Amino acid sequence: MRAPAKAWPLLTFVMAALLCAWLGAPARAEAGTNRATMLTGVAEQNMGFDFVTAGNYEVAAGMRTDGSVWTWGSNDCGQIGDGTTTDRSTPVRITAAQGALSVVVGGSHMVALMPDGRLLTWGDNWAGQLGDGTTTERHSPIYVPGMTDVRMVSAGDEMTMAIKTDGTVWAWGNNAQGNLGDDTTTLRKSPVQIPALAGARAIELGEASGFAIMADGSVRAWGANPDAQLGDGSTTNRPTPVTIAGLAGAREIVAGYGHGFAIMPDGGVKGWGDNSNGEVGDGTTSMRTSPITIASLAGARQVAAGDAHSMAILADGTVRAWGQNTSGQLG
Repeated sequence: MRAPAKAWPLLTFVMAALLCAWLGAPARAEAGTNRATMLTGVAEQNMGFDFVTAGNYEVAAGMRTDGSVWTWGSNDCGQIGDGTTTDRSTPVRITAAQGALSVVVGGSHMVALMPDGRLLTWGDNWAGQLGDGTTTERHSPIYVPGMTDVRMVSAGDEMTMAIKTDGTVWAWGNNAQGNLGDDTTTLRKSPVQIPALAGARAIELGEASGFAIMADGSVRAWGANPDAQLGDGSTTNRPTPVTIAGLAGAREIVAGYGHGFAIMPDGGVKGWGDNSNGEVGDGTTSMRTSPITIASLAGARQVAAGDAHSMAILADGTVRAWGQNTSGQLG
């Protein structure tokens, strides 16, 4: 069982993008987190991955163009998915997930979206984040009962959410701070429908909160909010999704541990949340309870949010980093 911890990555999705570019393959980013230490070994082996991502507790996954799924790193909860709890310093192939359309990594669990619209999950399950109706950790992939026709999946630290082809949104796992948006704080070991998010185009989960870009272009947020990570002008937890002013039309939402960003239609970037280490990037250390424009990031191609630091790839290909740097996480 994993205890909740503020253990977010050294480098987030920007590292995945840079690594994929290094390996000569396009980068694709799903919700989740990345650790540079988990990705470096893959680069050294030149595995030729099309996509890499990593989780909150030193575990990572990669996909190749042949449809194979590979995992490596910490395995104390079976999050590697190879049927053991043995840590893996080199990637191992997960045959059950062959052909997966995408793989997302939560804190210490993984979810694979299969071509038939079903979901495979494995790893830690203390909060029901695998969705199988139990809190039993799974060392090998299992299907989530009743989850069919899924078109998108996202994983938070101890929760999982999915959008079906009919536009319905389903969630399961830890819900202590309203993490799932179902207007309760009840732990969910099986998927429950979230009516307030029906018709969502995309979902992005943070550590214990989430965001949805709706069909009308509005952005809704829910869950834990002690650091103003929802951007709704408050620090109040929201068990029911609320609309975030100033983010209508956002192309992408990026959620970190206590702060977040939105890439807007005009290429501008807005940020909000915890800023005690300057992670919002506005040149101050003042908490931002509502989204503000980050002028220095205009035209950014990609933005990433970690624990207390952030990174971006700009239009000219340069990389910028800001925020906490106590472990050299700014590179």
